[in-house]
Amino acid sequence: MTEAEIIELEQRRLNAMKRADAAALDELLDEDFEFFHGDGRYDNKASSIKLLTDGSLKYSLLQLNDPRAYVFGDTAVLFNTMDMDVELTNKSFRARRSVTTVWRQGPQGWKLVIYKGVDIPRD
Repeated sequence: MTEAEIIELEQRRLNAMKRADAAALDELLDEDFEFFHGDGRYDNKASSIKLLTDGSLKYSLLQLNDPRAYVFGDTAVLFNTMDMDVELTNKSFRARRSVTTVWRQGPQGWKLVIYKGVDIPRD
């Protein structure tokens, strides 16, 4: 797996999140997936997909900025900033986050294991 391919997987994930595509997310997310939101909330694979498919969480923008990927055998780490337009339980907001994701290769291919986003204060 190359750095460019990891970035492409991440872009596929972001597109699936914008579409609330449960099948694509099920394919991309590891069974051990952990999602640490910028506001401190936590979700696992099932609850992350449910938030999107039941309409509680909607993204109209998920823009990957300056991605840097590093591959270490069967593990890859991706760093980037992300701009997002979000609707969470009928409240809309815009955020910029510093994001770290960890991908690993297993029997079913490369899957996302960890997402950690930290809010970047806006001026």
